[in-house]
Amino acid sequence: MPKPQPPFEQQTVEDALKRNKPRGDKPVIGICFDWRPDPATGAYGYHKFAIQRYSECVEEAGGQPHLLFYTDKPEEFIPQLDGFLITGGADIHPRFYGEENNGSILADHADERFFFLKKIYEMLPRDMPVLGICLGFEFLNIMHGGTLHQDIPDKDDHHKLRRIAFKHGSLMHRIYGDTSFGACFHHQGLKKIGDKFEVTAVDDFSNMAHAIELQEPGRKVYGILFHPEITFKDEEWTQNDDHARLIFRHHVNDALEFKRVNEMN
Repeated sequence: MPKPQPPFEQQTVEDALKRNKPRGDKPVIGICFDWRPDPATGAYGYHKFAIQRYSECVEEAGGQPHLLFYTDKPEEFIPQLDGFLITGGADIHPRFYGEENNGSILADHADERFFFLKKIYEMLPRDMPVLGICLGFEFLNIMHGGTLHQDIPDKDDHHKLRRIAFKHGSLMHRIYGDTSFGACFHHQGLKKIGDKFEVTAVDDFSNMAHAIELQEPGRKVYGILFHPEITFKDEEWTQNDDHARLIFRHHVNDALEFKRVNEMN
């Protein structure tokens, strides 16, 4: 069972963005983290632990993480990216998929992030690879006309280490094989599946969708609900589960292919 996530420890925007480096030979993965205001100062900042984990996963996979902040201008940074990664975060307001609030946990900053993500996603080149994790998984579904279960009744069983089963013949099956373990920290799930998305993984408890893949020629858009960046082999969180992290290597490889094709054109 995964232990509770560490409490929010803020990292300032300035410190977080020091991780960004000049574009080099590595594929650049734009990462849009959740940001939150400091209760004491009101200043926006990032979850330091989340930055460390996701950046580590991208770097281990051979990519260069490029952190994005809501004041950045997509038209300026998108040409520098080779891939786009959407991490977890606060619930998306249900009005964005045509529903009233029926269990969503809403944060003051969530709309800002949604509009920022939406603008980026709509401006990305169609062939740029996109990976969504947790909130990112739900965001992709919503962007393609899907909806969410706002507060699943068995949520206590989705704050655990779950076994995930992958559909034969799918991209996820090529990445993971038949099964993988994944740390789950969520209280929402997919209800209506977005247009042209296929569910390609479910968990071992409630058979809930845990992976989706866009079935549209020329596009590499996929998402997972579980958290590979915080899936560990031990309860002390000292031994990374490298198998769970295979999705990052695949995403970085997709980004490298995107980069090479663009450099030839």
